Formats: sequence, structure tokens, C-alpha cells
Amino acid sequence: MYAIGGFIMFAGFICFFLGLIKPSIFNKKNPNRTKVLLRSLFGMIGGMILVINFQPDDSTFNMAQEYVEKEEYHKAFSKLIDIDKDSEFYDSAQVLKAEIGPKAAKSLFEEENYDDVIEVLSEIPQTEETVKMVYEAVGKEYKERYFTSNELLGKFSKNGVKAQEELKYSTVAVVGRIDDISKNIYGEPYATFKSKGMNSVQCFFATSYGVSDISSGQRAIITGTINDDALFAGNVLIQNCEVIFIKE
Repeated sequence: MYAIGGFIMFAGFICFFLGLIKPSIFNKKNPNRTKVLLRSLFGMIGGMILVINFQPDDSTFNMAQEYVEKEEYHKAFSKLIDIDKDSEFYDSAQVLKAEIGPKAAKSLFEEENYDDVIEVLSEIPQTEETVKMVYEAVGKEYKERYFTSNELLGKFSKNGVKAQEELKYSTVAVVGRIDDISKNIYGEPYATFKSKGMNSVQCFFATSYGVSDISSGQRAIITGTINDDALFAGNVLIQNCEVIFIKE
């Protein structure tokens, strides 16, 4: 794709140049310089997009190493993520990701880019330090909308009307241990957090793909929306959920 993009960009440049000096070369009966230039320009832009998005993995890996030397760890990390699993550079990229991941996360944390902190730390082997950083980042990002599953359940059990009014239509982050993964009578997949009593927090996903990475017994952080019907038969229902972190 990289080579094709380069060829298209080069061909577009040639056509653009010829269109400037002699548009009749493309259409002798009705030469139209504007059309020729526009088509050539679109060709160059299209080729440029292919070149940018499909850089060879060796080039991508080298760029990542250059960013590391400049101590621009997040930029380096974003390049390493782009390296395909089938690439000969994949294993080296994984090693480098594990090495610079915590540094990238720390710099992002200082810049208050908490979503990116979580994304980076989800891509590398976990340590006590990185897991702690994930929890801190989620706490900073969601603030008073960050709960353990038992805290959220307790909030609704104490006063469901008040809790629903406070959190209605807001996105919350919930951390806890997964108890069960199933589907309701409508075929909607959901995950249930373990709780101390009979009732629980249930997280509903748009598709089964959303729950494909989690298993019963794992500790996870899930985000989702509290709707105006969040409390049902003592259970707290969260909609449009996404698993953002799984503790190994």
C-alpha cells in the first residue's frame, strides 16, 4: 500500500504539472485546465494519505526509536501500536512498548490526558505501579462518578430516587470483580459485578463483542450510562457499556 500510495502521489504530481503547462494533452477537443488540476490534486492527496497510513513497519519502528531518544514516549508508543502482529518488528515493538509504557503514561498523567493514560497502560504487561496508575487516572477522569460496584449499589439502595437524579444521563466508571456474563431475554449481553448481597450492578453492552475480553472472576473497570430507569428490582442497570481495563 505504501508503494501504491507513492506511485499515485507521483502520478498525480506529473498530471498536475502537465495540466499547468499543457492541459490539452489530456483532452484535445475540450482542454479544461481546472478539471485536470483538481483531479491531479485529488490524486496527490489520495496517494499522500496512503503513504502516511501505510508506512513500512521498519520505518514506523525507526520513528518510534527516534521519539524515544527525544524522550517523547507517548509519540513513540503510538507508533509502536501501529505495527502489525505479522511484522518481523512486532516482538521488538512489544518489548519497547513494555519498557516505555510507564514513562508514556506518566507524561500523559502530568498533562491530564487520563483517557490516554488508561489506553497506554492497557497495552503493556501489568505491574503494581501501572495498575495503581490506572485506578488513579480513572479517578481523576471521572471524579465523583467513579465507584466500586458496592459503592454504586449502596448509593442506589440508600436512596434510589436521589441517586438516579444525581447520575441520570451521565457516564460512570465502575470497578469490581466480574461475577457472571450472560444475556437477558432480549438477547442483550451483560456482565454482573459481584456484590455483598442479593442485588448487583449489571452492565449492558451493545454487542457480544463488548464482553468477549472479560471472564468471571476478573477485576475490571467498566464505563457506561445511567439512564432514568437504572434501578430495577433492586439492581443497578448501566447501559452502553465498555470495558476500559482488565486487571490480570
